[in-house]
Amino acid sequence: MALEPVQFNFNVSDLPGCENIPQNEIHKTVTAFFNDYFRAIGGETEIKIHQDSVTVHWFPVSMKDTDRAVLAAVEFLKKGETSQGEAMLAALYEKYADHPAILYNYGIVLSDKGDAGKAITLLSLLVKQEPENSRAWNALAVAYSRSGETQKALAALQESYSHDPEDPYTLKNLGGALAKDDPEKGLPYLEKAAVLLPDDPLARYSCGLCLFQLKRYTDADAHFRKVIELAPYTELAEKSRQALTKISGTNLRKSSGGQMRPDAVRYCLAALEKFRELGPDKTQMLVYEIAMLGRSGLDINNPDQKYRLKGLDGEFSGLQLLSYMYVGLKQIDPQVDAGIDLEKEYNAALDMFN
Repeated sequence: MALEPVQFNFNVSDLPGCENIPQNEIHKTVTAFFNDYFRAIGGETEIKIHQDSVTVHWFPVSMKDTDRAVLAAVEFLKKGETSQGEAMLAALYEKYADHPAILYNYGIVLSDKGDAGKAITLLSLLVKQEPENSRAWNALAVAYSRSGETQKALAALQESYSHDPEDPYTLKNLGGALAKDDPEKGLPYLEKAAVLLPDDPLARYSCGLCLFQLKRYTDADAHFRKVIELAPYTELAEKSRQALTKISGTNLRKSSGGQMRPDAVRYCLAALEKFRELGPDKTQMLVYEIAMLGRSGLDINNPDQKYRLKGLDGEFSGLQLLSYMYVGLKQIDPQVDAGIDLEKEYNAALDMFN
């Protein structure tokens, strides 16, 4: 592979720490930064500072320099400095369009930023060069999936799996793709991915969702709770909380043989009376407090487990609080999904209240 000089273009505002450098020192500081940076990579550099940007002409001496430049770009990406990493990979790709590491990493960057078409072009070239590269096939599958080409994505995942059946990310993606049509087929891959990636929230959630669809609620419960522990303030955690509420509701119905729960009717009636006393504003605040408490999980099948609220005196069971929240949500917005079915109990309480 012939060595070519590479031109990197960076925005000064994207460089780490530049916002704290006095304007009259920017030129000297940025020049020193890039001289040191590319000296560590290898090769030679020419640096030009413009008003808002930096142009670096870099001349690699050997292919090892180019390999180190790719690693440097990937380090930018790992540190969250995406614009710098992407700029380096884009420039390297212009000169070394068949370099495997550039095709792989730049393909992933393009896929992540929404340019699935170009990502597919790069990653398809890579798998032609390295047909047994399971990670390349997996990345290509993700790009196909993002472009809506589900059958091609599944074929690429199966190809990835054939070359490395122990790769946890391939297992996670393949299991998820299969589970969309048949949870039973996807489950073995997702369970194995969850074992290999015990601290990966998506692997845990995907496995929990698949188990939930197969009505294996006890096993699903453990995965959903782990997602909340690992990433409590994410969308996956919120979906896990909703799933746990549905599992609790299913267990609630199962414990009563599908019949109406008299205790839940009693709690709904008490909630209707209390909310009439509190008024709309305080009712909304109380419902919000219960919802926030429920983010950590309410045990609605254990009457001995008690909870306290700031907005209401006394101790309450999980079912009692969920009944209060259900009634409050119905009063705030009758169309809202409370996440659990207490409609029979609510309607019975409403008849008594009226």
